[in-house]
Amino acid sequence: MPRRKRKTSKQIDQMIAFPMPVGDREDLVTVTEETAVAGTYRQRRLDLTEQWVRAKVIEPALHEAALMFAYDFHSAGLRGSYSSEVGERVDQGSGDADRSLVRVLEAKRRIAEAMGVMGVLAGDTVWDIIGNEMSIREYVIRKSSMGRGLNGHEVRGRVVVGLDLLAGHYGCK
Repeated sequence: MPRRKRKTSKQIDQMIAFPMPVGDREDLVTVTEETAVAGTYRQRRLDLTEQWVRAKVIEPALHEAALMFAYDFHSAGLRGSYSSEVGERVDQGSGDADRSLVRVLEAKRRIAEAMGVMGVLAGDTVWDIIGNEMSIREYVIRKSSMGRGLNGHEVRGRVVVGLDLLAGHYGCK
């Protein structure tokens, strides 16, 4: 049996930058972008909602709402606290303005309002998947280990419903 030729690094880079089409559409997981320095490029992994916008699963307004929620989530310093940790969610106290930055307190207030709009089911799912950037698979496994049987389709539906509610709340629609 003849030996297969090894791919050069240039061929591998081209395969990574421009993935092969799958079915009717291209699943773009990474994109190559030019940086601020002319002639310098970098690869960036697309987040879940950006992949969904490119695949026409959600509208751009829902992606914008996801970005706004993620920005507030990270500004509030909530990354790493999961929805199952009820006591760790959003500090509802007024806080001490001398110790905390006003920006953090405002971000926590906006997150609390957004969670109130989304409700329990969509809110918990958006908290983990959009806020903590958890994959859908990881979320399903985490919830299954807690005794809640979920599948990926149900989780995707919860995320889309939550993003739709967020888009209305943030005025993206």
